[in-house]
Amino acid sequence: MKIISRLIGLVAISALISSCGLTSEVMFKPPKDYVFSQLSFDTANAEYRIQPNDLITFEIFTNEGAIILEASTGPVNSENTSPSRSIEYTVDKNGMVEFPVVGNMKVSGMTILEAQDFVEDEFEKIYNRPYVLIRVLNRHVVIFTSPAGSGQVVQLGSQYVSVVEAIAMAGGVGVHAKAKSIMLFRHENGGRTSYLIDLSTIDGIKYAASSVESGDIIYVNYRPQVVIKAAQEVRPLLVLISSSLVVFRVLDLLKP
Repeated sequence: MKIISRLIGLVAISALISSCGLTSEVMFKPPKDYVFSQLSFDTANAEYRIQPNDLITFEIFTNEGAIILEASTGPVNSENTSPSRSIEYTVDKNGMVEFPVVGNMKVSGMTILEAQDFVEDEFEKIYNRPYVLIRVLNRHVVIFTSPAGSGQVVQLGSQYVSVVEAIAMAGGVGVHAKAKSIMLFRHENGGRTSYLIDLSTIDGIKYAASSVESGDIIYVNYRPQVVIKAAQEVRPLLVLISSSLVVFRVLDLLKP
């Protein structure tokens, strides 16, 4: 009986020890009484604005881009219909880009359309009715969904993407998720600002109007399955103990 009691005690201790590490994969756990900032729902300035360190592509066409229409509607092998080669540039820390011919121009803080119009005006001094296309290549958000370990880097392109859309692009909140406890971390004023998002009620639809920004981190908290995980951790030990009990019982029956 002493052996059995010791085995049962061993199971209890093993379960306690294993339960201590069952939530070790949790990230960004805030301290108690942590105060989150309030996320803005103003969509007036939702359109993306070019930022320093953005990677952009630049293409220029003459005659208001007529060659693009000719390439898309004319014969596939027709001559003189290939568009200009797309060139990649990195916006420097001062928001400047060194374009060919016209030189350095500041484009940070502009929307894509504003930057295209601005560059077109400069090239109009040299070319006949220029048509400029600018695209941002490196816009992305990092999203961690439930269960833990399900992380994705979601590319945004140049378009407006809301918080809800970004989570949907990553596959939704996931199983065992806490839809009322979604954290968003954003670069602001030289640091990271933390926001708490609640999608568990109908009121959460307001987040469909709040856009994500390049570099955002979205973390969906989840409900740890402590009991299930603890059972999985101690199951091999339980099998061993059960087998040992059978052996002890057999040995006891074989005693003279």
